[in-house]
Parts: sequence; C-alpha cells; structure tokens
Amino acid sequence: MKSFCKARFIMVPALSNTPIAPANKLSHLVIVAVVFSFQVIAHEMSAPLVIDTDMALDDARAIILILQDPNCDVRAIVTSDGSTPSEIGVTNVLKILAAMNKANIPVGQGNKLNQPYPVWSAWSRTLGWTELPLPAQINIQPAHVVLSNTIATSSKPVTWVCLGPMSNLAEFLSRYPNLKHMISRVYYYGTPPDTEPKGWNTAQDLEAAKKAFASGIPITCVSLLPQFTLALTSDFFESLKSINSHGASLIFQIHSHPRIKSLVESGHFRAWDDAVVLLMHDPAIALPNNVITYSNITMVTALDTNKALSAFLNILQEEMLNMVILARFPSEPEFYKPDVAPYVQQIILRHGVEEWALGVMATEMHGHLGLYSILGVKMGLRAREVLGVPRDAIYVETLASTNPPISCLNDGIQFSTGASLGRGAITIHPADKPQPIAIFHAKGKKLILKPKAEPLKEIQDKINKAAALYGTNSPEYFHALRKISLETWLSLDRKNIFEEQLESEITNN
Repeated sequence: MKSFCKARFIMVPALSNTPIAPANKLSHLVIVAVVFSFQVIAHEMSAPLVIDTDMALDDARAIILILQDPNCDVRAIVTSDGSTPSEIGVTNVLKILAAMNKANIPVGQGNKLNQPYPVWSAWSRTLGWTELPLPAQINIQPAHVVLSNTIATSSKPVTWVCLGPMSNLAEFLSRYPNLKHMISRVYYYGTPPDTEPKGWNTAQDLEAAKKAFASGIPITCVSLLPQFTLALTSDFFESLKSINSHGASLIFQIHSHPRIKSLVESGHFRAWDDAVVLLMHDPAIALPNNVITYSNITMVTALDTNKALSAFLNILQEEMLNMVILARFPSEPEFYKPDVAPYVQQIILRHGVEEWALGVMATEMHGHLGLYSILGVKMGLRAREVLGVPRDAIYVETLASTNPPISCLNDGIQFSTGASLGRGAITIHPADKPQPIAIFHAKGKKLILKPKAEPLKEIQDKINKAAALYGTNSPEYFHALRKISLETWLSLDRKNIFEEQLESEITNN
C-alpha cells in the first residue's frame, strides 16, 4: 500500500457483524488494509484529517509524524484533558506547529474533566522540558467551535485521529449531529468501552467513549499487547540525528533533556499513540492474527515491530517530500558538484530539506542554477505554508509571463507546489512587463505573493557588479551568477522575503 494519507479508487466492503474465524483472518486482513485507506480524490490529493490529542510525549511524536507526511492535510488540532490539562496541551501543540512551519493550522481547547492526571503528566506538560518558541499570533477557540468550523466547510468527510480521551468527539456528536456523516472514520489509541481491562484513554472519559462507539462511525482501535509494541530505544533516538528532516530533529530534541534521556535508557518509551500513525501509514505492520473486525469496530492488538520501526523511519526519511522513485533524497555533500557541496548542509539546516530537494530538482530541469527558479521554489513553499496545503493541492496564477529571466519563476513554482502545466493547475498570464508575482488558491483562500523590493535590489546589485567585471557573455560572468545564486539561496528566508496578501474567496464546498 502507498502512504496512509494517499487515496485510491477503491470500494470498501461493509464490515461484518460476525467475529473473524481464524481461517478467514487472512482475507479479512485485506479488508482491514482497505479500511486503513482513505477515500479518494483525483490525482491522489491529500486526505483531510483532524487530530484530537491529550499531548503526552507519544502524542507529540504522532503529531510530528502526521505533519511530516506531505500527503496529510491536517485541518485542525484540538486538545483534550488527559495526560496534560487541555490548556497546557494547546500551548505545546502550538510550539510543535511553529517548529514544523505549520502555525496556520487552527487549534482548539477541550473541556476540563476534573480527573486526576497520570504519573507521566510532568514530562508531558513540559514537552520533555524542551524550550520551543510559540508562534507570534495565537487565536485559541473552544475545541467544538474549531471542529465544527473545520468539518462543516470541508468538501469531503474528514478522518478523526484520536490520541487521547474521546471527550471532544462525544461533545461534537452531541452539539452537531447533522455533521456526523462528515466523519469518515476514527482512528483511536484505546479500547472499546465494553472491553476489560479498559485502556487509559477510554477509562479517562468512559461516557464519552460509549457515545462515540455507539455512533456507528467506523472506528479503528489500536491497543497493543506489550510484547508487540515497538520499543523506542537509545539507539533509535540516536539514529534520528542522521535524518535531515524537521520531524526527526524535533522528535530528537524533545527526548534530549537529561530527565527524558534517563527514561529512554531505562526502556520506558514505546510507540503507543504513534503506533496509530504507523498503522495508517502501512497497514501491513499489523499481525494478521491480531486484527479483529466486528460491527463498526476494527481492533488491532499487535504489530510486527521490525516493520513498525521501518515505517517510523520511512515517514521521517521521506524528508517532507512525496518521493515516487527515490527512496530518499541525497543530502551528503559528496553527491554534488564541488562549488555546490559547501552549501548543501548549510541550506538544509537553514531552510529544510524540502526546499533543498525541490530547488535541486527544479534546477536540473531548468538547465542552470538560476535566481528566479530558486525564488519560485521559495515562493511556492511559502504559499503552501501560509495556506496549509501539501503539494498537488493548490492552483496558481503567475504574472511572470513567458519571457526569461523573470518567467523562470514559473519553473520553481511548479516544482514546489505541484501545480504543473500538465495537471492544468497553473495559469501563466501573458504580459508585456512580466512581474515576479503569483496568486495561489486553496481552501477557499487566495494568497498573493510578491518579493519585497530590498532583497530583489540586493540581488540585482550583485548581478550588475558581475556584469561590470566580466561582461554578460563570458564564462566568468556565468560562474559568478552561479555563485550569486547559491549565496542568495542560502541567505534569503522564504518566511520574510515576500509581501503577503491573504484573502478569502467564495468557494462551492
């Protein structure tokens, strides 16, 4: 199967009310694999989902994994009262979103339960005693408001990923019964309410769990037997240091405090809530004899831990790219030409591996290392960050026309957004005077991006200086342009080089 947030044109059989006999478990695993798939839209666009979390450290890992996957369209995150108080959970969610460049995702706060907090609450509240900044602008609403706004305006049903108590889901179903059909499936780390012993999330708000399970919404429960749970060892966390992605770096960071490292060394950490994401990513990691389907419930109690480890690392090693042929994108300097090699790690560390990889691919297609194609990559990535969409989920208009060098902007935009001419997702407006301006459309919003005057002037000054020294038709001039392009790529931060104008537009959802 492909990545969990991708979609296939596939019919899902109705789930049987009969418990699975041993002889039929293999065939039912095929059904389970289908159940783990998401509903399709054209060209394998991303599947919309909401995350419901009580923000323990395993929730943090799970959220990072989901945000890492370029095919997941996270529409909202809400916090419940569980491992942490919901108001503290909100703060920690915001920190993770800021660190993952996803601060545009709305966040809501759930109600207090007035239940005792667990022994692991101390390191959950502090996010592993990690110092992470908050985004500049914070707008927190009640969880049910964020969820209703998000789900009511979605053009298709959403997947609900529940990593804590089911309090928010139960409240949503009570307040907005007319929106129940807009929840396609719930993925839940916990047990059904009639199971003994009850999982911690279920026991924390048993009445909420009863309401959610009685709703008839398909629910995939993950509650793993200890011997079939992936251990997250010291070696596992050390291996993350060699993976150049935002997600790997952040997971390593929040498990680096001495008090957390002592827990790692004692063998405390396992993939609990994060196992939900691993199963969504690759259903084949579930052991067939430990998958049971009845009524609206699919229950998974065991993983192939070797496959689970591979799935965990594969998500992080996707490096925020939707790789089709490559297993990973080379980030080692020795893979690049001598003048480029010194910039590889610097650019990756400053701007992320996604910008690096898309810039490299755009440059190879473009035929030379050009300033405007790199600017287009930065512009497209910035648009996706502001609008909160993955590649292939955006429509673009550009005013760069078809006259080089400004029209080279179009190549970079196509690579970074997936809005290609072949997909009919980009319109290049003809103009006598091309301008490096693009208009991006997604989620009922329109974003206009234009480079600020100052960085453009600095670039042009460098080009003029090179032209004065070498002329405009000499090898020295083109070598100088290449160096200017690399220096500019490194120095320009896509988050502050554009004038950004965001507007709402009427859509037919």
